Amino acid sequence: MCFIPPKVRAMIVLGVAANGFIKTRTMACIIAVKDATPSDIHVACNDSCYVPLNRQKLAQYAVDSGATHLFFVDTDMIFPSGTLVQLLKTGKYIVGASYNMRLQGTQLTTTNIINAAGEVETLKETPTELTQVNSIGTGLLLINTHVFKHIPKPWFTLVFDETGKLTHGEDIWFCQKARETGYEIWSAPIPGVGHIGDYVY
Repeated sequence: MCFIPPKVRAMIVLGVAANGFIKTRTMACIIAVKDATPSDIHVACNDSCYVPLNRQKLAQYAVDSGATHLFFVDTDMIFPSGTLVQLLKTGKYIVGASYNMRLQGTQLTTTNIINAAGEVETLKETPTELTQVNSIGTGLLLINTHVFKHIPKPWFTLVFDETGKLTHGEDIWFCQKARETGYEIWSAPIPGVGHIGDYVY
């Protein structure tokens, strides 16, 4: 399925799915991105302990406000000021930056890549070029709001198996639903992206 994006000047909702806090360095990065991006940017925050619900409400807000894009930024991310410009330039409907989970050792939030033959391969290192992937974390993710008009709700939810064990989060759920609807998921190479924990992962 192919979707043609509307050729209009972007009004971007920078959505922060918060749960009571935001890292100082993350706030500094948000300010820097606003200063460096030649588009209308509105920062919106939904604050509750239910992250999937926060994302759902932010996505609905972006659609209702007439924004062309929703740029998710989690409360514990650091990234260069040119990040949003780089993501917009890709022209992709769903594109984000790969970064490590806040776990000991290196484990990317981007799960798999799709090679030129359309086959799935394990992603072991951060892509160094624009790469199609199976799923990507929503911590630093740009989504054209056109997507939300075609993917059935809920756009973001947690998934559990029959024993009640969490199998995957709202980011993988969203990517699966997007791919089922015909959208591609992309990872853009953006050096300097980090996930803040006890140290920057």
